[in-house]
Amino acid sequence: MPGALSVAYGLPMRRHTVLRSALVASLSITPACLEPAPDGVASDVDDADDDGIDDDDDDHIDDIDDLDDLDDLDDDDDDHIDDIDDIDDLDDLDDLDDDDLPDEQPDPPPSPPPDAPPERGPVRSDGCGGEPATSGSRALRHGGRDRSYLLHVPAGAVAGAPLPVVVNLHGRTITAEVHEGLTDFSATADVEGFILITPQGVGRTWNGGACCGEAMEQNIDDVSFIAAVLDDVEGALCVDSARVFVAGMSNGGYMTYRLACELAERFAGAASVAGPTAVTCDAPARPVPVFHLHGTSDNIVPYNGFGGAMSVEGTTADWVERNSASQTAEVTFDEDDVSCRRWAAVDADSAEVRLCRIDGGGHQWPGGGTIPGLGRNTDTINATEAIWAFFAAQPSRPGG
Repeated sequence: MPGALSVAYGLPMRRHTVLRSALVASLSITPACLEPAPDGVASDVDDADDDGIDDDDDDHIDDIDDLDDLDDLDDDDDDHIDDIDDIDDLDDLDDLDDDDLPDEQPDPPPSPPPDAPPERGPVRSDGCGGEPATSGSRALRHGGRDRSYLLHVPAGAVAGAPLPVVVNLHGRTITAEVHEGLTDFSATADVEGFILITPQGVGRTWNGGACCGEAMEQNIDDVSFIAAVLDDVEGALCVDSARVFVAGMSNGGYMTYRLACELAERFAGAASVAGPTAVTCDAPARPVPVFHLHGTSDNIVPYNGFGGAMSVEGTTADWVERNSASQTAEVTFDEDDVSCRRWAAVDADSAEVRLCRIDGGGHQWPGGGTIPGLGRNTDTINATEAIWAFFAAQPSRPGG
């Protein structure tokens, strides 16, 4: 159903194919409660009536009951008729100059689309003045460890032109490269013109709070790591620092919510696939628009929650309250196995929340590469394009 996503988000829908068997066969996926796969990050991580007569016109008509009433016209009225005698025929119309014509009123400026974000200029990063970095793997020393991330600069990027940024966080046991293959975010980046960052977690995990693995067990400070990555990119490339977003899947989704809580001053929006809130979120610096997508048959991160992770509905309700969003949801999409709801922002001090529920969906990235053994995927919606459409509709982060 190619038109489905365009109805919901106003964008064309692009299909993604299932990953090559060689790619997915390399995955070693374990439930969140199992031990993580061995360490190892590849070194080459590269309205008006129709008659047109209004009430005032009716008053004039009522003054003339029939043609005899024309005798009641006074001299002032004759003056208007005499004015007509000044024009002998239609040719005299050519003698009218511009002063005889009424002033034309300029057309009013077009109104912005109702969903368009408020107009704010870009906040240019330090990297706008130098030679831009190129796509590839970048190393970063942080917390006494050698860390890395994949950088994708969109095709057609122009030096000195500030671009939005999307940080894309992998799930547990998955590398940055594999996650990029599953989501195909770089293709959307090339079409839409944003910088893509895909960082690598310690032991292929993120310290998202109640989950998961090595990063949680060693209390890795992944919040400051992501902040450092953003600093590095903003120094190496021309970035619009008011339009930085984060998305993630599973353990990466947990981490996405942690960043929205603890690093809210850096992000203009957040989106999670199959990863609810798993951290205590006390008074973020500002409301952050959030978007959640989750399958009801997810057997890795259950829809109804588990352990220290909230349920999907609980996560959504929590963010609706935190963001001071509308208490009434509107259905934005309902087709086949996917239904989406939106709790709109009510003023400039609130932020919207969205939820897409995939009935019968497993632990998958909707519309992306299917991970073997983790339940059914869907092609009714493409999470990557839906997430970018959500990000693009958000206002720039206040204060830059």
